[in-house]
Amino acid sequence: MATYKGIKGYTVQSLASDPSPLLEGQVWYNTTSTTLKGSINVLGTGAWATTNTLNHARQQADGTGTQTAGLVMGGDYTWPHTYPKWSESYDGTSWTNTNDLIKGRLNAAATGTLAASLCIGGSDSPAGQMDQVEHWDGTCWSEGTDLLDSRRAGTAAGTTTAALLAGGSAPGATDSVEYYNGTSWTEGNNTQVAHEAGQGGGSQTDAIICGGQSPSTQAETYDGTSWASSPALNNEKTSGASSQQGSTTSMLVFGGYDSSSPAPTDTAQTESYDGTTWTEVGDMGTARTGVAGCGGSNTSAVVAGGYNGSSYLALSEEWNVPASTVTAKTFTAS
Repeated sequence: MATYKGIKGYTVQSLASDPSPLLEGQVWYNTTSTTLKGSINVLGTGAWATTNTLNHARQQADGTGTQTAGLVMGGDYTWPHTYPKWSESYDGTSWTNTNDLIKGRLNAAATGTLAASLCIGGSDSPAGQMDQVEHWDGTCWSEGTDLLDSRRAGTAAGTTTAALLAGGSAPGATDSVEYYNGTSWTEGNNTQVAHEAGQGGGSQTDAIICGGQSPSTQAETYDGTSWASSPALNNEKTSGASSQQGSTTSMLVFGGYDSSSPAPTDTAQTESYDGTTWTEVGDMGTARTGVAGCGGSNTSAVVAGGYNGSSYLALSEEWNVPASTVTAKTFTAS
């Protein structure tokens, strides 16, 4: 029969005070409090904190990369719509203007890293959609191979040589998926439902898409072959953003527009996905839609820009989850 010491490598000791330092998995009897106690690993609680602003206020831009090496491009900064070529990089502290896109656009999809990214589709006219694709090499944008079908407000995942684009408006919400190998686009297996202005990311063989205008809480995951239904978001979310370089076991989505009754509104809500469950976590400091996001997991992200119902924003916030800590816990009968 296995013993606790054989399993964990510790004996159950009788101690007058809790041990220090604590090691995860310890169990002891505290003779002073006359309680049986153990040590558990407690995850930190995430929170958003204001960081330096974008150089250009805008909504409907798109972002990719990580919290310390991010890229935001395109967008809209006035009414009626404008289509700037602006591109900015983020180093974890400040935003820096980089070389412009070749073609200005809003509602594009983006994927990749600060050194190698794609800007895919979008719109450069009222209610229009584009098939143009641009490559970022860390310094400049260059023209890539056009999409098979023009669209805006899609969701991208992967790298510049192994990417996918799912959903969007072509016009109207679409379930169409295209794959990219760095040279050409091919048709892929469609999502189960159409997602326009959804959120998500990951890789070409481990992707997630969620929310959007139709439907707004549905989530799906992709394994490189087919799409499968996954747990739905807790809240409706359209035109939000995500930790786009995350995965199907570590994804954060935030901001956007919640159209559910009784009070449709821009939202500050943030949800974290661990591969099994979407969990509501700390709200952003400012509710807004049309945001751009960068991030590599559900523990580290940055949100930039957006629209709060009256103003185009340059505001940026960072999401961080503190490191876990080993904590003493008293055992109870329950």
